[in-house]
Amino acid sequence: MKAARHSCDRDYSPVEAAYAVAKYFPADPRVWLEQCALAGIAVSVWQGRLCTYFENADGEQVTFLHSWLNLTPGGKAAVISLLDRSTGNTPVLP
Repeated sequence: MKAARHSCDRDYSPVEAAYAVAKYFPADPRVWLEQCALAGIAVSVWQGRLCTYFENADGEQVTFLHSWLNLTPGGKAAVISLLDRSTGNTPVLP
């Protein structure tokens, strides 16, 4: 029997990459916020909703980070809760 070979040369979309990451490494709120800051994405909570500002950030990083959080069960609620406790709804700027 011949072993199956898988190529790592394939380019994955940011959503596919986020799906693979979220499956095995759910987004931790502190890690997610740190990665947003490193990518140039500002994050805040407004009227109970998570808001991101990414005018100068790389589009693929923005897509990956949004997808990673959205694919993590309870991810958004955890980030909102952390921001509410930590900053009183003030933006976390990069």
